[in-house]
Amino acid sequence: MSVASLISLLRLPVGEANVAALHAEANERYRGSVESRSESARPRLDGGLLRTARRFRTSTAGDVLNELHEGPWCDFLAEALARDCLPTRSSYIYYAPGDYVGPHHDVSQCEITGLVSLGRGGFTLSYPDVDVHAVDLDGFFEEVMAGSCDREVQLPLPANTVTFIPGTRLIHARRPSPAATVTVAACYILA
Repeated sequence: MSVASLISLLRLPVGEANVAALHAEANERYRGSVESRSESARPRLDGGLLRTARRFRTSTAGDVLNELHEGPWCDFLAEALARDCLPTRSSYIYYAPGDYVGPHHDVSQCEITGLVSLGRGGFTLSYPDVDVHAVDLDGFFEEVMAGSCDREVQLPLPANTVTFIPGTRLIHARRPSPAATVTVAACYILA
């Protein structure tokens, strides 16, 4: 099964009550959020994982997100993959207009990453056919950010739905955001 087909199969609606609770918690936790910025960083490989420039704010999860991350989302993922999964970390990511994340792999604790676009749908850009060991990383980064990469696949992130992606295997990105948005990230490793 290809990475793209695996992703299209692993979606779980969050539910209205949970969405409202996540929104409230995200708003409350924004006060303690920290900026994640490395705009001058050149694309590089770190232990085989691609790292590039980014700009956004992030906060740790609260009780609402932790409960969903460790409970029903983990259960859904384990059943869908017929594997034990361990929740590792979760957070709120706040994108202001112009914020972005360059093409990257997730950290090792995010073998599988669940993404939820709160309030409005969106998409993440993915590059399933790019071999980071055989591409000019600077040129690839420039193509992605300019929207001219011919190997780009848009993965829809339906509003208020967890979309699971293979975070450490799939290069993914987000070009500068036109509007303020909040994304939930919930990470897992498979046992």
